[in-house]
Amino acid sequence: MTNQDTNSNSIYDDANHVMDYVTYWQPRLRRLTNECLDRLEDLASVAGCSVVDLGAGAGGTTAELLKRGAAHVLAVEPAPLMRSRIAPHELLDANGTSLPLGRSQLAEWAGAFDICTLHFVVHDIASDLHQELFRQAWSMLRPGGFLICADWRRDGPSSDCEDQIMAVIDEYSGDPDDGPFDSESAPDLLGLCEDFEIVHSSSKCTETRWDQSDLIMWQTRIMVDDDELDEIRQRCKRQVQCDEAQSIENWQLVIARKPSS
Repeated sequence: MTNQDTNSNSIYDDANHVMDYVTYWQPRLRRLTNECLDRLEDLASVAGCSVVDLGAGAGGTTAELLKRGAAHVLAVEPAPLMRSRIAPHELLDANGTSLPLGRSQLAEWAGAFDICTLHFVVHDIASDLHQELFRQAWSMLRPGGFLICADWRRDGPSSDCEDQIMAVIDEYSGDPDDGPFDSESAPDLLGLCEDFEIVHSSSKCTETRWDQSDLIMWQTRIMVDDDELDEIRQRCKRQVQCDEAQSIENWQLVIARKPSS
């Protein structure tokens, strides 16, 4: 896969969005990441393992893996601005490597890893490239290695307060299905893992509390023009009856193992 092959969303080439991701979303995603790694460690310890973190983003999962004692983590991220945020992780200096996502580089790592992570990555990649992504994960794992994959799911409860905020934003962004994270594009993780042995599968609902202005900032950065932000904030203050917004992340976790033979 080349950078273009991944269909990386252009929002990750925008410095404001990348900063918002690091500031607002990554700290909240850490809870989900740790829950995924806790479930993995019910099956096998991360300590001493070699891990490839595909779609590493700003390095949140990479850092958590190293904190848990991974011997080496290869952080693979196609978007240069996101990748630039990985380097400052102090744990990465001694034990991690950051690479752009390209077939020629990844081919050098065939069968090199005990664990491969795909954390909230698949929905960002065009569906016709999903099979290739999972074949790449398969090829990079040693026999008996684990694939740990988490992503959004279509069903599940929603937050009334967040729904009110999104209703205002949708008026400015046009058709709400035009957003880059349309829930209807939530991937079929179990289907994509069909070549693996499924050792864990679960659906999750995680509640997060946001300051209303933070939630508006995060959502509007990816859907509307900056010059509309102030008007949206003012409308939400008038129409949404809460200063703190509850957000419910509906997501799925699949842990799969490459057969030993």
